[in-house]
Amino acid sequence: MNVLMLTPTAFPRCTGNAVTVDRIARLLSRRNISCEILDLSRTSPDALRKRARSAAPDLLHAFHAVKGGVAGLRLHEQLGVPLITTLTGTDINLDFADPDKRRVMREVLTRSAAVTVFQETLLPRLHRLGILRDRIRVIHQSVDFPERRDRDYRAGLGLSGDTPVILMLGGLRQVKQMDYAVAALKKIHRRHRTFQLLIAGPLLEPSATAALDEALRTHPWIRYLGEVPRNQVPSLLEQSNLVLNTSRSESESNAILEALSFGRIVIARDIPGNAHLGTGAAGLLFRNRKELERHLLDVLEQPERWPAVGKNARRRIAAFHRPGRETKAYAALYRDVLRASPRARR
Repeated sequence: MNVLMLTPTAFPRCTGNAVTVDRIARLLSRRNISCEILDLSRTSPDALRKRARSAAPDLLHAFHAVKGGVAGLRLHEQLGVPLITTLTGTDINLDFADPDKRRVMREVLTRSAAVTVFQETLLPRLHRLGILRDRIRVIHQSVDFPERRDRDYRAGLGLSGDTPVILMLGGLRQVKQMDYAVAALKKIHRRHRTFQLLIAGPLLEPSATAALDEALRTHPWIRYLGEVPRNQVPSLLEQSNLVLNTSRSESESNAILEALSFGRIVIARDIPGNAHLGTGAAGLLFRNRKELERHLLDVLEQPERWPAVGKNARRRIAAFHRPGRETKAYAALYRDVLRASPRARR
């Protein structure tokens, strides 16, 4: 089986979509499903059409209903092969609120052979778009890294093993609200002057880049690591004490899942995409800045309270976000879509 995957971004850019598509493709290759990844941000429409015809795929799999689905729908019409669309976060959380983009989403999803989402909490919005439940699969993301390459980030930054390290991991965009996190941490820093905030991820928007430059200029306790290679992320997580996510839109954050898999304490915004954290079971959710500040103080001032939470986080990932479970779900979906396609009935 040959699958052509269409993604808004791909490696070496370490965006959420890039991480998701790379992981799924690697996992499916272990089941002898050949996946070719096309980075739409680096492929012109003419080149896309030529590469798609050359690949001769059995299936098209688009990630992000607007950024990937529109191109996927065009190729579906040209090649006559089924299209599967995966909603990845900003499409269902932000584009859904824009009437023009919502119309595009509805057309893409209505004409897709199947639609996948990462969490059950997103189903009501799909129902509002008129997508029938039997065409939707809920497939949770898993945690799987390429062969790791260790690096001592603390030594490279001159940080001792006792220095509390707070990590923000992922592409920098306005929706991630880094400035919200910095404002809260600035207040906390008046009481705890030893911690360091490490920011790792690609710069994706000029406004986010400007905000980062200002934060680095005014706060020496903030360090920017750039895009950390995927095989070094395990080392970075192991050397962090706390992972912070202030994004106002998540579907199922790779960064959060990966942090939980290493037993890190996670503090994240209380939005549907982060509901899997529970309330203190595997992480801490905040609804406003006051709650965020309280959680930060709790973790920094009472480190002895959190080992049990870290262990529970590891158990949750092992139980519900296993690579084998994700691989089996996508492989079964691909088979079902191919069996139901007009081509298979000829």
